Amino acid sequence: MKATSRGKIKQKYSFEAPIVHANIDLRSSIQELAASKFSLYSLLKGSPRDYFLVRVNGESMKDIGINDGDTLIVNSNTIPQDGDIIIASLNGDTLVKTFKIMEGEIYLVAENKQFLPIKIYPEEHFAILGVVKYVIHKMD
Repeated sequence: MKATSRGKIKQKYSFEAPIVHANIDLRSSIQELAASKFSLYSLLKGSPRDYFLVRVNGESMKDIGINDGDTLIVNSNTIPQDGDIIIASLNGDTLVKTFKIMEGEIYLVAENKQFLPIKIYPEEHFAILGVVKYVIHKMD
């Protein structure tokens, strides 16, 4: 699965929307909705400057619900742990994969049984760009 950068999250552009609970009667609760707002920045831990957006291109992560066309919110200031979903650069390609350490070696693992794990060799150009924190699904 490849990824394309969508840019940094800029603090000056705020996204706020009312929080609506599934069991609420919208007709009688407009005043309550106006009082309780949700800000995208409330999800982000640390500085918004540490985050960037990535558009997913491909099917290699579909078994965990990351689909072609989804947008990922990625933290570039997090050290990945074994099992984290990461954005990585490998020999010029940007990839979305699960970061795995097996017997002291690094692998990038797809979450789709049709794809084999990718072993990272020392001579390759490899960098971890960030750890995926949220997935935004587009509903068509």
